[in-house]
Amino acid sequence: MGVTVATEPARVAGSIKFGEDFEFDFRAYKLRRSGLVLKLERIPMEILAVLVEQRGQLVSREQIVERIWGKDVFLDTDNSINGAIRKVRQVLKDNPEEPRFIQTITGRGYRFIAPVTGPDLPRPQAVPNPGPPVSEPLTDKQALSRWSILLAISIVLIAATAAYLWSRSQVRPLAPSGRLMLAVLPFENLTGDASQDYFSDGMTEEMIARLGNLDPQHLGVIARTSVMQYKHNKEALDQIGRKLGVQYALEGSVRRDSGRLRITAQLIQVKDQTHLWARQYDREPSNLLAIQGEIAQDIAAEIQLQLGSHAQINSRTGSAIP
Repeated sequence: MGVTVATEPARVAGSIKFGEDFEFDFRAYKLRRSGLVLKLERIPMEILAVLVEQRGQLVSREQIVERIWGKDVFLDTDNSINGAIRKVRQVLKDNPEEPRFIQTITGRGYRFIAPVTGPDLPRPQAVPNPGPPVSEPLTDKQALSRWSILLAISIVLIAATAAYLWSRSQVRPLAPSGRLMLAVLPFENLTGDASQDYFSDGMTEEMIARLGNLDPQHLGVIARTSVMQYKHNKEALDQIGRKLGVQYALEGSVRRDSGRLRITAQLIQVKDQTHLWARQYDREPSNLLAIQGEIAQDIAAEIQLQLGSHAQINSRTGSAIP
């Protein structure tokens, strides 16, 4: 009797360990190091999950795109994947020139090369090869059992198809022009000092300028004069989105306390008002113009990664590169 070894990696259901102290918890969807949770955004986390699941195997960019965004997307997925891989390597402290975890296969994709261990890790199993099947007449009980199994499989397939169609319906919509549309709503001044409005207004203007230069052909940004009317307007976000004709909105605020400046920003999908990304920045208020430019550049880079803009961000100026 021959033996066939199944080597296809299966989806990991629990947690696995790699390196000296890293742990990827698939149930909680968290990456830990020495028990501490590491901060990693959704897209980099999903790409790391794909690579770990297919450990030792080449994972092409096409496989990553289909797994995370689906087919026929209108996004610059190459830039999004590059940025996500870079963030994964930063968290893992992996050197792309001498990788310990993620190996780049130029022009083809990536491979997770670190050994992994874990109690929930699927292992290749020896499957006996019984040879060609022998047909025998089925009893009524066996026939009923087979029909029950086929019915159950059909129900599962129908449910899976419905889930897939629903997930596809959640793909971010494009504007009629083929562009994603975004509004930078006026940053709120939460300092309690109205004289500080100049800084929050400056952040709004800086963000509009940065995002407007990313890729005007694929990402439209509403002009400053159109959004400033909502500075003290408490109108619901979905109503603002309909009036401005945008799918996404960037909200932000500025606070100041004991010589520290805190700026928060959050990217929101208007149709269901879900948060796609949020972050806060703490700075010493020494050079306010430099702070505005630095934080606006970082936020623009994060939004580019989330929305998959077709532009690349100049690491020094934040301007779009053809």
